[in-house]
Amino acid sequence: MTSGGWHIGIIGGSGLSDGLALDEAQDISVASAFGEASGPVTTGWLGGVRLTFLARHGPGHVLPPSAINYRANIDVLKRCGVTDIVALSAIGSLREDISPGVVVAANQFIDRTVRGERSFFGPGLVAHVSMADPVCPRLSELLARGAEAAGATVHRGACYVAIEGPQYSTRAESRMLRGWGGDVIGMTAMPEARLAREAELPYALLGMVTDRDCWEEGGPGTDAARVQSAMAENVRLARAAIWHFVEGLAGPREPSPIDQAVSAVKAAKRSRCSWAPTRARSSSMVMSGLFPLMAGAAAGQDDEDGERQDRHHRRDQEDRGAMRLIVPAEHQHGAGRCQPEQRRVGSLRRGGPSLRRPEICGASASASASASARVTLPARPWAREVASISRHRARRRRGWVPRPARSRA
Repeated sequence: MTSGGWHIGIIGGSGLSDGLALDEAQDISVASAFGEASGPVTTGWLGGVRLTFLARHGPGHVLPPSAINYRANIDVLKRCGVTDIVALSAIGSLREDISPGVVVAANQFIDRTVRGERSFFGPGLVAHVSMADPVCPRLSELLARGAEAAGATVHRGACYVAIEGPQYSTRAESRMLRGWGGDVIGMTAMPEARLAREAELPYALLGMVTDRDCWEEGGPGTDAARVQSAMAENVRLARAAIWHFVEGLAGPREPSPIDQAVSAVKAAKRSRCSWAPTRARSSSMVMSGLFPLMAGAAAGQDDEDGERQDRHHRRDQEDRGAMRLIVPAEHQHGAGRCQPEQRRVGSLRRGGPSLRRPEICGASASASASASARVTLPARPWAREVASISRHRARRRRGWVPRPARSRA
């Protein structure tokens, strides 16, 4: 068996892989750090090309679009060694010239979904990828040629509008999406295409048009039974398109720019109060299956951040044991005898007063600025004096009156 470097991951309906007749086919359950995938993958060989198939909605079509773990699905395919992803789905038409039965090779997306997990990255590991052209043009063209060889009418270049689902759109929404420039409508391409780009996997989508949605005046609304019936009829066409697509993969796979899509990866700046090296390193371990090189870089950055935070912590501990004062040079008679006047600021509370940085009295600002030096004074005498004042004020609050001073006469 030889694949020329191609390993195609296919995301489609649950019945698509049954008729592909893969050589050495086997079902494998692959664990993901991002939760449970839709189901086990079916991997094997077809025409000398390695294929790995994953049912998007799970075996038996039991998962609605909003319940699919898209991150786990893409992660599982990446762990299987997939180099490119082909997605097959049912779509509705928003244009007069795209009729039911036409196969659409979409090249743009409008994302109207509100699903929570839309990225592999987050605090601890940050990356930004370009989504200007979300579809791999080379893969999309090969897929369109395979559909044409299977006898399908192919519409190249369309804007796919992804909605949340599982309900179909209203007539007002359908007409609004037409006005936005949408050509077809579906529920599953986003965030699937986003995650494939973050995983550095070229992505192409082939949509089977099942209906005209509901934008036509007086036309019927979208009906689930009619959509399912149309998809059952399109399964044969989808299998034939995959067959011819694989035949068009003759020769070795040339590198794609999408293989290096992640332009910048850096550990997030964490403040001292939220710094958590364990959490940061765990994020690197999670990414190790998906992006091994990036995980190593993130782990190294985590170590540097940890050492920096440790240095800051030690410096703070040293600062807490002493008060740093700016003392004019003319008052410096030795570190042990230097006791300049200081002013306390703050209110006394239970457990002692709160002190701000002491200020030097009896010297002009210009003299202090012209000749000054940093002297470290111990904090213990201050604590004793403040504690004495605190006890005195507490006694006065309880009604204690000090005795009058005795006369020496």
